[in-house]
Amino acid sequence: YGNFVIYDSSGNVVKSETTFNAGTTYKISATALTNGNVLIAYQDGGSSNYGNFVIYDSSGTIVKSETTFNAASTSYVSATALTNGNVLIAYISSYYGNFVIYDSSGTIVKSETTFNTGSTSFISATALTNGNVLIAYISSYYGNFVIYDSSGTIVKSETTFNTGSTSFISATALTNGNVLIAYID
Repeated sequence: YGNFVIYDSSGNVVKSETTFNAGTTYKISATALTNGNVLIAYQDGGSSNYGNFVIYDSSGTIVKSETTFNAASTSYVSATALTNGNVLIAYISSYYGNFVIYDSSGTIVKSETTFNTGSTSFISATALTNGNVLIAYISSYYGNFVIYDSSGTIVKSETTFNTGSTSFISATALTNGNVLIAYID
């Protein structure tokens, strides 16, 4: 099952184990929204491996029940809150790298957009301090990234950051405006 717990900054439990998906759950990605809620995106093994999300408030009370963002087999989910209040969910479907954008209430803003038409894996999306979003991923074993603005328009096309065999990517925006991409080479 897909579950979560909430702790305070001292490590004390605030909300004990809560089930957000009572079925086989894979590839979970949670992100805090600018309105104080949290979106949890995941691959729902109990629902044909569809890509779904739920939204909870900061106390762990459900705000938006299970919503499907990709009604096909979904993997390598990575969600990130954007500075404009929306949320981008990147994922793989039919081996392609795709994303969708929702607002903080869970309403679709930008339908499925493909950022890589080749075989894609190990996706990690992160919102940048300038309002854009970077999506790092593997394609043809190389580590690559693209940058989109908050409306889902391409800003920087595919750029390779590692020409060796790459896996397990994690990208994060730094406070100085840069972005760090960690990976296995």
